[in-house]
Amino acid sequence: MLQNNDKLPAVNMGNIRLTRDIIKTYFASGERPKIEKIGMEIEKIGVRFPEGDPVSYKGNNGFLAILGKMYEELGWKITKQHGSYIYQMKRGNSILDLESDGRIELAGAPHSSLHDVVREFRIHQNEMSEMSDVFGVSWLGIGYNPLANNDSIERLTDDGGRRDQIAAYRKELENKENNKYATEWSKGTAGIHVTLDYTSEKDFGKKSKVLFLLAPIMQAIFANSPFKNGEFSGQMNYRMFVAQKGVEKYALSKKLFYSNFTYDDWIDFVCEKPALFFERGDKWIYPRTTFGDFLENGCDEEFPIEEDFHMHMKSIWADIRMRNTIEIRVFDSLPPSLVPSVPAFVKGIVYDEQNLNELYEMVNNWSFSEFEAMKAQIPRNGLNTVFRGEKVLDFAKKLLDMAEDGLKRNRTIDAHGNDESVYLKPIKKFIFIEGCSPSHWLVKNWKGDWGQNFFPVFEWCKY
Repeated sequence: MLQNNDKLPAVNMGNIRLTRDIIKTYFASGERPKIEKIGMEIEKIGVRFPEGDPVSYKGNNGFLAILGKMYEELGWKITKQHGSYIYQMKRGNSILDLESDGRIELAGAPHSSLHDVVREFRIHQNEMSEMSDVFGVSWLGIGYNPLANNDSIERLTDDGGRRDQIAAYRKELENKENNKYATEWSKGTAGIHVTLDYTSEKDFGKKSKVLFLLAPIMQAIFANSPFKNGEFSGQMNYRMFVAQKGVEKYALSKKLFYSNFTYDDWIDFVCEKPALFFERGDKWIYPRTTFGDFLENGCDEEFPIEEDFHMHMKSIWADIRMRNTIEIRVFDSLPPSLVPSVPAFVKGIVYDEQNLNELYEMVNNWSFSEFEAMKAQIPRNGLNTVFRGEKVLDFAKKLLDMAEDGLKRNRTIDAHGNDESVYLKPIKKFIFIEGCSPSHWLVKNWKGDWGQNFFPVFEWCKY
């Protein structure tokens, strides 16, 4: 799911010119009517403990040294490198990839059982903790680096490759629009992504619409990014705030909001977005137009091919990204104890037919204007945001109860007799007992008993 189905179907091979019909066939190729799997990608913040200083990629005690140790001792195989620099490693169906500053993230294998998803994560957690400790590096499950600023975080270069192209594009935005949020997004944020299957175009549409419209509420439930530069940022979800300011061109459009989220609707959406850059041999081309225009009219006598489409999809920084899977990208990174709650929540609400149908009917009654108003308030107010006369906290409780019921109906049991709803307990403790998100709880303690000291923050978030 996460790694194995990222190519167009065989109807488009090599340098054959891409068409809209080929792209549509690609989405249809994702239909999996028998077994729906779920996967998880986990980002986190690497720091020097306990000071919280940022870690560089290079050097004797940087991220590269950790990757080398994992290669030497744990059976990971190098799948991408440049000279002595490791850019990606793989073991089985699991991948270790790098963020723009060299941080190590897990792109997990797809599983039909949450018990397997969680076990893979716990193995990763233990390995990262043990290997990183050798070099004095600790990992924080938090959505935004609480201490470091942009200038103190080094960027990982790739000799003019995609990473450098993205960095140049963001620098261009910063210079043209005086907007530093795009750079903050690439350097300071960390999230958890969940990837799902769909069984048909109708199922694709239902799941996508439900998840797109519930995205702000999901962000509020799992918010865990309240700090910036050693202070409370004023936002309960600073990561979401940065996304809205820095990559807001990729937000849900009114046209897509009122659509049925068919393959054609999604293709329209991505074709309306800027076509940033594409590789041709040893050079790059810059269409400076929409992908739809590039598809129709080309640029410098070049027309899109398969790899251009995949490159373009990587630049769709939307809350939900559809390829031939559905990827939910809204969750802040979390402490290890809370991570399993994320895929459990998603699976419980959309892999249960009763829940999916009920939620689809619910969101179809919302208007675009009230959705946009809610989304704008969520970063600052979180679960206290009022939507349709109710606090988002009340919606959160309903969704968590639905997710629990859905997982119990699914009845996937581990060796100890636990169904998958057991993984919802950590987040339900926050929402039902504390009555707040992890972010709100962090700020309350940081301002109170912790005396604005970040050591307890690190201890709580630490892997």
